[in-house]
Amino acid sequence: MKKFYLFIVALFVLALNVNADYCTRTTNSNSSRYLRSVSFQGGIYEFTPLTIATSGYSAIYYNKTSKVFYANAGSTITPVIEYEGAWMQGYVYIDYDNDGTFNAEDELVAYSGYQTSSGAWVNSNGEAVADGGSCLPSSTPSFIIPESIPSGDYRMRIKVDWNYLDACGRTSATGNSMEQNGGAIVDLTLRLTGVTYNYPITIENEYASEYILDWVEDFDKGVLDETVWSKIEPYESGNPDWRKNISTYDGCFDFRDGNIVLRGITNPGESITGDNRTYLCGGIESLGKKSFKNGRIEIRAKTSSARGAWPALWMMPEDQSAGWPGCGEIDIFEHLNYDSFVYQTLHSNYTYNVSKESPLSHITESVNVADYNTYGVVLSSDTLKLMVNDKVTMAYPNTEATDQYPYAKEFYLILDMQLGGSWVGSVTGENLPVEMYLDWVKFYKNHETGGKLSVKTLENKIVASGTTVPENTVLLISATPVEGYEIETIMVNGEDVTSQHNISGTYAYSPTSATTISASYKEKECIVNYTVEGGVFVSVLDEEDNQVANGGKVVYGKNIAVNLQPVAGESLVQYTVNGEDKSSEVVSGIHTIRVTNDTDIDIKYTNFSSIEESNTTLAEVFTVPNKIVVITPTAEEVTIYNMSGIVIDSRIVEGRVEIEKQSGLYIVKVGTLVYKVRL
Repeated sequence: MKKFYLFIVALFVLALNVNADYCTRTTNSNSSRYLRSVSFQGGIYEFTPLTIATSGYSAIYYNKTSKVFYANAGSTITPVIEYEGAWMQGYVYIDYDNDGTFNAEDELVAYSGYQTSSGAWVNSNGEAVADGGSCLPSSTPSFIIPESIPSGDYRMRIKVDWNYLDACGRTSATGNSMEQNGGAIVDLTLRLTGVTYNYPITIENEYASEYILDWVEDFDKGVLDETVWSKIEPYESGNPDWRKNISTYDGCFDFRDGNIVLRGITNPGESITGDNRTYLCGGIESLGKKSFKNGRIEIRAKTSSARGAWPALWMMPEDQSAGWPGCGEIDIFEHLNYDSFVYQTLHSNYTYNVSKESPLSHITESVNVADYNTYGVVLSSDTLKLMVNDKVTMAYPNTEATDQYPYAKEFYLILDMQLGGSWVGSVTGENLPVEMYLDWVKFYKNHETGGKLSVKTLENKIVASGTTVPENTVLLISATPVEGYEIETIMVNGEDVTSQHNISGTYAYSPTSATTISASYKEKECIVNYTVEGGVFVSVLDEEDNQVANGGKVVYGKNIAVNLQPVAGESLVQYTVNGEDKSSEVVSGIHTIRVTNDTDIDIKYTNFSSIEESNTTLAEVFTVPNKIVVITPTAEEVTIYNMSGIVIDSRIVEGRVEIEKQSGLYIVKVGTLVYKVRL
């Protein structure tokens, strides 16, 4: 069999064969270390992280061969191994010859660290690592599946162990056993489809939207706006340790130069503050007063630094019934001690129990926090984005996995200067006071414009921008305009495919090279038609008082005003909009219409004779309760109209007839005579 080389020192090439049947193991005796999840990147399809364990005392061996990872020979694969604990390494094996064993000489394809006979630690790329505590399973390098490997199914193993190449892992006989150290073995199925060319996909204008400034807090009043903000209450038993020094003492708050200043201080004395804690710090929150959803939040801030200082700008949901972290937490900005960078992090059950890396839920960004910077978050049901100075530092998509995206709901703001805690460490009083200046907070409401461009495979797998697809993949491209917009163009590699897309709402395309897909949208326009009969002057005006011609166009969602000016003696008998009677909505000769589709307006006026002018010697028309009474000496055609000009009764009458009707105003035509009656 051909050898698939990776960096292995002489010690590695010893025969390290394993027992048949893949040498499975059982019980784990470690209470605090466990393998949380495994996943891979670089396959044909996105591989959903596989949850392994959520606590210690877990099993060692997990047979997950029913879980299939699809890949192509020649592909670069990146393991994503989430492990709770330290001082363990990650190892990946593939049984290329399907002989029931993993040979460490040519089937160990990646490992995060191993100590050579010289005492140096290296990974499978030959790169030096500091020590066994610096090469955690999460740092396991990528590897390439050789192009010569035939298509088919292969067993793939992920192992977490201490400094050991054998795929079975350390036992009590070798010391530092997997049972003792919280090791784990997971077997999956790798399904190869042969050497395939992969084509990168770029999706432009995937989501079209604009943001409209909706609310600003500029802290210019010199006092806290208590309709929006509350001071965070002091620590109580059972609170998280970030609140251990939080106080409402006035000395923890100040207003300077249009900023609110949140301070961390040494307590000036219990007799002054009423508090016996050594250190105090201040924070504000909008809980129960103002919350945010679907939009962009920006906060302009600067902060000084101190040992044990932990300023933070973050968000929690109004509804925390799911408990923490299940309810979700958004950390827009956190800074520790004298770090030259800031943390941005998302918390949920998924990030704690499944994967922090797939999708990536945490990032650091180099920032001079002593200068004003703008920290932000974009909230939406599809993707949450964290930002620094208008740069998107991390985009976290909604994969629709269980508990993965608790962010599509109302969140409130927490802005605080924290002191001390298990993460930041102890406080050094000589560096205090420490202060965070907040210049303003802005919320931009998300106003959708355009639409959404969706790209999927025939298997209904989402294809994200920046990913690759193998040759012969069929992409289903679909553009969906939001309300008030319509598709202008859909482009694939510069070719306009709009007409093909609009036949069925989907365009199928199989890439043969790097592919760029884009969509553009335009405001929808609606046609306005109107017909006029009778003695009336009609003008139709848009919101800018421009005349809308008969057959003219109006932008979707805009209003038009229909102005009716009848000549003397003319009465309105019909006014309908798209066939619906709207005569009761005409006020002082004006009717306003919000245009949301093509609109047909029918207008009819008639010059009726009044009852006083009628020849009552030929016919008599009057009312009794709930009835119209018609008396004619000869047979006459009697027609009754409502005030919209619609015929509601027609018959031949000779003599007397009583016609039941509901209360209202009616036009009664007897032969050539016309009467108005009211019930």
